[in-house]
Amino acid sequence: MRPTVTKITIPAAVAALTLTACGNPFGASTESKSTKSSGSSSSSSAQVSHSSSSSAASAATSSSASPSSSPSVVTVTATPEPTPSTVTVYASPDKSSSSPSSSSSNSGKAKAGAPTSGQEALEQNKSKLRGSYTWAASSSDTSNYDANVELSWIMVGAQGGTDGPYHIMLFHYGEYLGTGTYDPLYGKPNISRTAANQILATHNTNKASFTWDNSQGKIVMSGHLPTVNG
Repeated sequence: MRPTVTKITIPAAVAALTLTACGNPFGASTESKSTKSSGSSSSSSAQVSHSSSSSAASAATSSSASPSSSPSVVTVTATPEPTPSTVTVYASPDKSSSSPSSSSSNSGKAKAGAPTSGQEALEQNKSKLRGSYTWAASSSDTSNYDANVELSWIMVGAQGGTDGPYHIMLFHYGEYLGTGTYDPLYGKPNISRTAANQILATHNTNKASFTWDNSQGKIVMSGHLPTVNG
């Protein structure tokens, strides 16, 4: 006699409920391993997170403790160039002294092309004299012209005049520099040499000296002489 086999169909939900109630002998180790693995991962993540936080904190501390220094500002002030001075040249002496000399002659100092005689010096320069007069050699004294001294002179008078007008023509080593006064003199002065670079002119109670000043490169007048204009 054969045994009778009866098939029973159990719904999946009931089977699952039954297995849960009875325990899961097959999934215990798997669940444990999964739990351990999850714990280990959480621990590692925590360590990594802690390490990252420590690094960030260290970086922040380092950044805060060592602030970058601000660049310093340097101001450079340029030294202004000095402003050039103005120089006025009155003559070009080769070599002479600025102080009066006891010598009346220094040979070999004549300017190149300087007149060799007083008469020649007068003829070359009388057209430069101021005043509407006819300047005549007959009323002039050229004997004191000397191209070899620092200062020499020619007394020149107008034609037909006795008390004037006159001009004192001044020369530096034969180079004509001009007249002692701007306007012609009223009356003939007496002139004498006091040094190689200085002469003295007198007229009645008036007198004036004319000195070649080498440092200034010109004739310096001191005193007063009467002229046709006062």
